[in-house]
Amino acid sequence: MTCAIPWAPSDPDAMVGQTEVGAAIGLEARLRMVPIHSLGVGPHPFEMMRILAAQTGGRYVGLIK
Repeated sequence: MTCAIPWAPSDPDAMVGQTEVGAAIGLEARLRMVPIHSLGVGPHPFEMMRILAAQTGGRYVGLIK
């Protein structure tokens, strides 16, 4: 479950884009055959959560209101 958007760490080479973070975590979870079900509350990283669920066979539910 998330309600925050990835922030920029002090390392300039770190991944901070929602798409990049979602793809990296999704790949690791898919390799381990772990589905990720994600629930987004309020303003959250929509794209990252959608990618996580799609790549791993999980389900994404966005609760914006």
